[in-house]
Amino acid sequence: MTVADTRSFRERLLIGQVFKSLVSVILEDAEYEVYPYGYESVFAALKGQVAGIPDVDTLERIRSMPDLLVLDLPDGKAYLAEVKYRAFFHPEDPPRIQAYQQHWPDSFLIVVTPEAPHFYAEAVSKIPSDQLDLQHFRRMHEVFTRIQWDADSEGRWGLWVDRLAELWSSFRTP
Repeated sequence: MTVADTRSFRERLLIGQVFKSLVSVILEDAEYEVYPYGYESVFAALKGQVAGIPDVDTLERIRSMPDLLVLDLPDGKAYLAEVKYRAFFHPEDPPRIQAYQQHWPDSFLIVVTPEAPHFYAEAVSKIPSDQLDLQHFRRMHEVFTRIQWDADSEGRWGLWVDRLAELWSSFRTP
């Protein structure tokens, strides 16, 4: 991996962490309990050690771990959620969706987009991996129903997305 590839990977990791944090704050604001769960969080120390091991089902399951554990204690529910920031779906997304469907079929995918409405979510088992499109998603507050969403919420959280998206695009511009 070249220095440029490493930098690009780390920048993508950073923006991913920022949007995961934003989604976590929205969920926590709605009185969900949110915990880091993903590969980057739970198995950060393993990354270098498993890099050279051929893909086996166990490692693929670990690599595809959703980002967040979301608890709805009053309703006795637990959710696993993967967070992605996408202006558009990438060619590598269908295989990722298929991995989530295979290894984490009860998880949810939360997509944050630069265009309003900014927050979408859906159970990975309901997403057609061969036709990735936001039309197959619901608004995040329709899945995580403790979120009280209105025009003020869209404006407040949307402003954060707009600013973060602008910051992200400034890093990507040579």
